Amino acid sequence: MDATEQARSLIAEGATTEDVLARLRQAGHDQSESRKALRESAGMTVWEARVAVFESEAWSDVREETIRLEDAIWAALVEFGDEVETHADGSVTATFDLTQLGEREDDS
Repeated sequence: MDATEQARSLIAEGATTEDVLARLRQAGHDQSESRKALRESAGMTVWEARVAVFESEAWSDVREETIRLEDAIWAALVEFGDEVETHADGSVTATFDLTQLGEREDDS
């Protein structure tokens, strides 16, 4: 069963968000799959699902690692993205001009 199907089933049974996240993790789903499942099954926005997973007890043991990874991703977007835009729902769009890649490498 995929993460969204499992989340829908658990929510229909009255499970809390924390219970859903714990069960998804126990089933081997990662944070990204868990966020997507909350968006698709509970109608959460990108930001709401991100916060729910980040602040959950189910994922608390990797919280610091998650912060470091997100910080590194954000830094790379800002450094290499030609345009980086944060949207009201918490999602981020970045564009990259790959035709300029060789020039960027030459500048290093």
